[in-house]
Formats: sequence, C-alpha cells, structure tokens
Amino acid sequence: GGDGYDPWPQWALDLVWEHGPPDMIMAVALGLYTGQRRADVIRMGREAMECREGRWWLPVRQQKTGILLDIPIHSQLEPLLLKVEAGPFIKAGGNGYKNGGSFTAAWGRWLAGVPELGRIREAGLVFHGLRKNAVNALSEEGCTDREVSAITGHSLAMVQHYSRKANQRRMAVKAIARWEVALVPP
Repeated sequence: GGDGYDPWPQWALDLVWEHGPPDMIMAVALGLYTGQRRADVIRMGREAMECREGRWWLPVRQQKTGILLDIPIHSQLEPLLLKVEAGPFIKAGGNGYKNGGSFTAAWGRWLAGVPELGRIREAGLVFHGLRKNAVNALSEEGCTDREVSAITGHSLAMVQHYSRKANQRRMAVKAIARWEVALVPP
C-alpha cells in the first residue's frame, strides 16, 4: 500500500554533490547507482570489486533477502570507488559502519552539520528514496522490469510498485522512438 518513500529530486542530489561531506557523497552515490538498501551500502568495500572483461563489477549479497547480485558499476560511480584503495567505501572514522543505526546517526549529523543540507531533511527525503531513484531511472531508460530487478534485487511486483512515479513523458518518447525504428515501411 501507499507510495512509500519519495525519490530524491535533482536539487537534493545537487546539494549533496556540492555541500556533502565525502562519506555522504559516497553513500548517496552508492545508493543512487546501485539501488541498494542502506544496510547493503554500508557493507560494500573495495575488496569486493572485480574487473572482468574490461568492466568493473560489484557483487552484493543483500542482507534482507540473501539474494546475490552481480552489479556492473555505473560509469558515474566508478571513479569514486576506484579512489578507495582498501576497506569499506563509506568509512566511520577510518572503519566501516557497524550497523544501520550508526550510519543513520552519521546521516543525521551530516544533515545538521551543513546548513544547505537541512533542506533534504525538511523535504522528508530519506536514504531509501535513492532506491526509488534507481528504479525510476532504469525504467525511464527503457529497462524491463526483469532488468531493473537484476540491478536492485526487487521482486517484479516491487519494481512495478516503485516505478509508478517514473517520468511517463520521458518513457513515452523513448517508446515511440523504438516503435518508429521497428516499423517496416509499406
């Protein structure tokens, strides 16, 4: 039921890219470009990355479901991850976060510590909304529900639920373009 968490609007992402501390930028980038939950993002680290056939991959075993995903790393995320030589991508005083609660506490400090970031809290945006951003972006690019699921680990029903707010106009333009290419002239 319900619409769940809101995806982050572009202005909120821009605030993080401009004003966020490095760990917050890394966390948001991981959430946005992998579509994973907070509990999975805080466990991601450099040692898990693999380069196969000229592409970087990030295997993720989802904590909630136990599903193992092999996620190709998005080109916008790759340079951030490659800067980390070892250990977790998101560090708490040099170490990884012990649990979701410790990450949530840090998240609150980041939002409170930088005045510009307060707008994110005021808008009611939460980390889990980035998961919806990922589903919507993949859907808007024409990915099938199964392709979206292969990245985020959602069930097909949840992909459909999360993508209800995807940009219909953008999807319609892409659908017509594909259809027009597929038409055989009379």
